[in-house]
Amino acid sequence: MNLIYITSVAQVSGSNKNICVATTTNPSYKLVASLQGKNIKLCALSSLNNDIYDKFLLDVNWKTKVFKWKNITAITFAPQLNLVDLNNDNRDELSIILTTGTGSDIHLEDVHILDPITLNEYPTINPLAVIKEQVTSQITKNDKNVLIRIKLKGNEYRITKNISYAGYWFDNIYFGNSIHWRISNNKLYADVDAQVSSSGFVGTVTIEYKYRNAKFILSNIWYLLFI
Repeated sequence: MNLIYITSVAQVSGSNKNICVATTTNPSYKLVASLQGKNIKLCALSSLNNDIYDKFLLDVNWKTKVFKWKNITAITFAPQLNLVDLNNDNRDELSIILTTGTGSDIHLEDVHILDPITLNEYPTINPLAVIKEQVTSQITKNDKNVLIRIKLKGNEYRITKNISYAGYWFDNIYFGNSIHWRISNNKLYADVDAQVSSSGFVGTVTIEYKYRNAKFILSNIWYLLFI
């Protein structure tokens, strides 16, 4: 079993400014995200087939912790770091949004909310679990048209498409291929797209989170139809 001992991590200036250097005999690790003006850095420790980082070192004011998170290695999808008060305790939490998968008609993100002092993570309810409890859907087809029905919070949304809109239609809306996380006005949101075929999307379910009983749970949920 290989153990990693790290006392502190520093960013190197000059041509190696994107490298995290351990002050022990450990090798150098790549700096993938940082917060300007704050001593907060996220360093990649290893990757899977050079496509996905699968282990990170988080350094907040010289306090470090290793996490088995995943993020695509492409710089376009670098982790997003934010310091904002999300639980109304008058103290900022550290949010880290990771891109775990992307491609044609697929984009998957994950979020981690941490106490920047202890580096302990607050549990966040999976948006797909919320949708499973709150949303029902049905897709009905005939020779010419397809009727898509979405029920949410007592409201029913009906969308009619020509059957030629897609070569193959799902029986129900699928929500697992497009998940985006964002923070706005000190609140955490997940936007989950509603997919009706391999490349067809008809709207987005947005979940607003609130902090209760030491975790982030459902506060509100709504559906926005694509026009």
